[in-house]
Amino acid sequence: MRRNQCQACRLEKCLRVNMNRHAVQHERPNGKERWQDPAEARTPNFKNA
Repeated sequence: MRRNQCQACRLEKCLRVNMNRHAVQHERPNGKERWQDPAEARTPNFKNA
């Protein structure tokens, strides 16, 4: 069984052993959402200025 197979069960188990509820990480973006074109990263966005 993979550890991410049932995230709700894993969280419940952690909370039962007094894990800090505020230490829970939010979902991470997948690779496509995280990737940014280097040209766009260097270009300032003046549309909302």
